[in-house]
Amino acid sequence: MGLPLRVNRRLLLMLFCCLLAQNGHAQMVRPDAPTTFRVEHIGVNDGLTQGSVYVMHKDSRNFLWFGTQDGLNRYDGHRFRTFRPIETGSGTDSAGTIRGSNIFGLIEDPDGNLWIGTEEGLNRYDRQRDRFDLMPTPAAGPRRSRVLPFYVDKTELLYLSDVEGLVSYRYRSKQKTILSSEFHPSKEYDLPSSAVRMPNGDIWLHAPKGLVRYNSRTKTTTRYFSDYPDNSFGPATTVFSFYIDKANIVWMGCSSGLFRFDPVQHTVQAYQQYQGRPISAVYSIAPDQRGRLWLGTQHDGVLFLDTRSQLMGQISAFTNIREQLNNYEISKIYVDNTGLIWANTDPNGLARIIPDAFLFGGLMKQRTAETTPADQQLSNYSVRGFMEERFDRIWVATEGGIDVVDPRANRVVQRYLAKEIQSDMPMHHTIKSVYRDPQRRIWVGTPGGVMAFDPKTQRFDPIRFSDEASSGVSENYVRVLVGVNDTLLIAGTEDGLYGLNPVRRRLDKLPILTGRNIFNVWFDAAERQLWVGTYLNGFFRYQLPTKPGEAWKLIQTGLDGYMVLHLRPDTLRQVMWLATDRGLAACKLATGKVKLYTERQGLANSFVYGSLADLDNNVWMSTNRGIARLDPNTGAIKNFMLDDGLQGYEYNGNAYLRTASGELYFGGVNGFNRFRPDHFRSSSLSPSLHIYNLTINEEPFQSDQYIGERTAVDLDNGQNTLAMEFAAIDFISNGRNMYQYQLVGYDPQWVMAGERNYVRYANLPPGNYTFQVRAANMDGHWSSRVRKLVIHINAPFWQQWPFLLLTTLGLGLIILAWVRQRENAIRNQQASRLRLAYDIQEQVKRDIARDLHDEIGTRLATIKLYTTQLTQQVGETPPILSLKSTIFGLINDTIGDVRNLLRKLNPATLEQHGYVAAVEELFSRINASSMVRAQMVADEHVKNTSDETAERLPKDIEVMLYRITQELVSNSLKHANAHFLELRFMQQADRILLNYLDDGVGFDYDRARRNGTGLGLGNIESRVALLNGRVTWQSEPDHGTRVLIDIPLGPLPKRRFYESLTDQPNASH
Repeated sequence: MGLPLRVNRRLLLMLFCCLLAQNGHAQMVRPDAPTTFRVEHIGVNDGLTQGSVYVMHKDSRNFLWFGTQDGLNRYDGHRFRTFRPIETGSGTDSAGTIRGSNIFGLIEDPDGNLWIGTEEGLNRYDRQRDRFDLMPTPAAGPRRSRVLPFYVDKTELLYLSDVEGLVSYRYRSKQKTILSSEFHPSKEYDLPSSAVRMPNGDIWLHAPKGLVRYNSRTKTTTRYFSDYPDNSFGPATTVFSFYIDKANIVWMGCSSGLFRFDPVQHTVQAYQQYQGRPISAVYSIAPDQRGRLWLGTQHDGVLFLDTRSQLMGQISAFTNIREQLNNYEISKIYVDNTGLIWANTDPNGLARIIPDAFLFGGLMKQRTAETTPADQQLSNYSVRGFMEERFDRIWVATEGGIDVVDPRANRVVQRYLAKEIQSDMPMHHTIKSVYRDPQRRIWVGTPGGVMAFDPKTQRFDPIRFSDEASSGVSENYVRVLVGVNDTLLIAGTEDGLYGLNPVRRRLDKLPILTGRNIFNVWFDAAERQLWVGTYLNGFFRYQLPTKPGEAWKLIQTGLDGYMVLHLRPDTLRQVMWLATDRGLAACKLATGKVKLYTERQGLANSFVYGSLADLDNNVWMSTNRGIARLDPNTGAIKNFMLDDGLQGYEYNGNAYLRTASGELYFGGVNGFNRFRPDHFRSSSLSPSLHIYNLTINEEPFQSDQYIGERTAVDLDNGQNTLAMEFAAIDFISNGRNMYQYQLVGYDPQWVMAGERNYVRYANLPPGNYTFQVRAANMDGHWSSRVRKLVIHINAPFWQQWPFLLLTTLGLGLIILAWVRQRENAIRNQQASRLRLAYDIQEQVKRDIARDLHDEIGTRLATIKLYTTQLTQQVGETPPILSLKSTIFGLINDTIGDVRNLLRKLNPATLEQHGYVAAVEELFSRINASSMVRAQMVADEHVKNTSDETAERLPKDIEVMLYRITQELVSNSLKHANAHFLELRFMQQADRILLNYLDDGVGFDYDRARRNGTGLGLGNIESRVALLNGRVTWQSEPDHGTRVLIDIPLGPLPKRRFYESLTDQPNASH
């Protein structure tokens, strides 16, 4: 039988207390450990919409998102971009803006889109379109419901809703499943939820008391530290926050501290005290990459616990403002992927905590004035010099006296001359310098002379200028001292150099640089050389004599017109470093050549007060714009700013010290800085970069896709003036990023932009460009991440390839047409000339035929008549008759030859009866020889050309065809030794076809044309071409010849000249 509930609870409480008692508390980190965290405040003045930041998330693009009670903020380390609801004129929310201003939760899905829960519901931020969409309202209707998303994967989103409870939302298919209506977001708006889904599918949630583990597969619930009857372990406890590590250990933040709970072993370990004081309520827990848990507390600021060493530490103060973290409730803490810690200092914005930051220590007015007891502060914060008495006693000369600081405790432990009024000294600001000579005697430079410190009596004995009355300076004082030997110290004053004899206690003026304002002196004991830096007269280098009475020898001067405030030798590089008002100068000892480092080389300010070397021979210098570090090997310069812990930007001359341990001191107008140079580590952070604004022709770029997500833009021809703004995503450099950019295709090389993050290009020609930009972090390390944006500016339509192609084709066609027309013109001209030649040839033949017929024929007939008369007169004797018969035979043969020649020159049959009849007559004469057989085959209607009504071919075609036929027959008879000739003549409606063949020896057409022996072939082809016809040769050696001629019927392109050359009728025979 079970015990009553009250008894069970009592037993559980006793058991829980026993468990707590059995586990030890975390040890604290040593309080004297040096601060390694930079803590900076970011608030509304920096652009944050509101100071209560309860939601934090770093996305896949490296942006930080902060959810407040007044909107969502995106931060890149330089500027905030805010998202708040925007109402239209009708009172409704503008499309694309976030719904709701109170941000309860934010997660990112694998696509890079964000899911934001507000008092209006679940918003989805579409990164590509740069707009918000409100997801479907609860099934209960359009009722407002707080939504807290806490898990998302490729398909599923888990969230808590006031109305629906615990919901699984399949956002790709838009299917919603209510897993449990029992669980809802916490009622406390200022306590962010720690709800989480574990890899095994278990969901851990807050409950009003304790924690709940929900198994989504079995739909079962397990409660811890709950007031429910089914509580599995522990007394009822309010859990403000929890975190489950990789070992499935639950770390719980409760009202009395931090608890480590093992749900498997049912063990609890408590962390409830720090430095002997109880830890206040733990509101937020976040792990870092080093095994530490960061705790946001109610009254203890930010605590951190190393879970391996069980050491605990505290961060309680800002480093850039005079505020304490423990003045605020740290209700949310977040560690990003680079190890930066972000804490909500409700209601005053954010604290950015940078681990392992290099910070300058020291005593500074803004840090110690309110937190350090007055007796441990500097008597005056304008520091004029330093001197190391022992490792635990650093003398600090101020305008209010000498303060001895114990560097171990970083506090003043003793004062000298702070309240004394030296009546024999003319100025109330008595301390100008402090110096310890090689004999370990301490000297203090004051107006009117020096004071010697007696360590036994702790008193200062004054030694005044011996010629004070004759000094050219009314209030001369010792600015600097350097020891030469046991009996001589050289003092630099506003009125030249003085020699101090420690034994005789005299301060006498030296006859060197009289009246010059001396800023610094340095003595090279090995070479017995004295270096002197002056006001506006550069530096002087003297060789000191080895014997008394000898004069000083001036061996070098330089930098005339410069103020030389400090001289420091560098034996490793064999140079003298000179701090001047125009930069840091390195003077080569061997050559006297000077190299200057100024703002052009990277200094924040060229007015350098002094320089010191660290163990690695890097040069640290104080300037009028903070402290700078120079690496002489590379020339790289690192400038430190106020947020690095500087006492201020302005420092003082002669206020610098390197201790025996290597620690460096620099004094300024607001205290002094001390630091160990070997603690500085140059940051290798490679910041990414984003383009957040693009304007085209001075107007914002309009696109459906956000410019920050675009990789390419396509612009019209007129959109050729571009301006872009970009920024490094860097949360450490505080805006001190350098930029380089290049527009590939326009800029020949990278352009150094300094800290300017704006670029503008005007009147770019059409083409393809790639804009690329990269950033350097605050230590000058250039990032390997380059942001690129491809830009295509379209050419005007007359420069684009379709138009150019069409234009080229058009021009090509025009040129081709012109060439063809020109070729045709030349061809027609040649044809006309050839036709003219043939016409003239035909006319000449006609004329010859007429002359032969009219002259020779008549004369032969006359000779025949005369011969007959002569025989009659002589007598017709047999010899005479025989002679007559012979003469008549010759005359008849000649007449026959003339007739044959007339037929060739001007066949009458061709003139009277046409081509077919003329060819038949020609072939009949060939057949009459009985040597060759020739035949012509023609259509019946073509043969009947003697009919007056028969339609004949045009005369010019008939002549041309006849001459072609003559040439073919002549070739067959002369060259082919043919025995058979055949011509087939076919006349169609639109053309004439000739098919000629012989059985001769044939020939090689290509060879005949190549050797130039085919003159007859050329005549045939030219005549066919004049008729616009086509000729085809088919011949092989020993296989005869076939010629196919195709002549189109129609008007010829040129006039027939022979018709105009004669009006005479054809001659007859």
